[in-house]
Amino acid sequence: MKTTSTWKKFLGGSAAAAALAGGAIVAQAPVANAQSDWDRLAQCESGGNWSINTGNGFYGGLQFMKATWDSMGGQQYAEYPHQASKSEQIAVASKLQAAAGWGQWPSCSAQLGLSGSPSGGSGGGESTQQSQPQQQAPQPTQEAPQQSPAPAGEFTAEPNTDVEVSEDIYTISSGDTLGSIADEHDIDWKDLWGANVDEIEDPNLIFVGDELKLPVIDSDGGEDEG
Repeated sequence: MKTTSTWKKFLGGSAAAAALAGGAIVAQAPVANAQSDWDRLAQCESGGNWSINTGNGFYGGLQFMKATWDSMGGQQYAEYPHQASKSEQIAVASKLQAAAGWGQWPSCSAQLGLSGSPSGGSGGGESTQQSQPQQQAPQPTQEAPQQSPAPAGEFTAEPNTDVEVSEDIYTISSGDTLGSIADEHDIDWKDLWGANVDEIEDPNLIFVGDELKLPVIDSDGGEDEG
């Protein structure tokens, strides 16, 4: 999410996308031709290029940061967001939006007036073209479990509790995530989580106004591993 210094990631409703791609829905021309919220957001964030990597630290159609992608379980699909398919990027984004809302893409979501649950899903013309000649029910039945994002509360990463905590405090602002805060202070987000593991059970859920303890940074600019 190529927006200010926020780390936006992080979206719900992928199951609807899988159903939308199925042959049984193709007969509904208005739905098939409608552009989903994800397509509109990607057009704003990256010009609709789902494989973009310009080297600026943001990847894919929805401009994920690597730390955000990892924290949302994106590595089950690909190492980097731009290496994953459009539907896989949307699945991860759906999980993020469900957990943290459209504020993960503050600029573009505001421009587009996005609110509530995402419309559409994997959407797009390519899904419609593939579905038209295949009117059989088994197609969408096979796709649905692949498109459904994991529940927002599930995550695979673990906090690094072997960190030294400094006396510095950071107050969470609107749009912040552990990843964006960690990037701002040049630290690993799992170390930041570890320094606050007593207060943060789910790294995907942090709250405006809460205070985070920051890990110690060594003189070389990296975190103190001691």
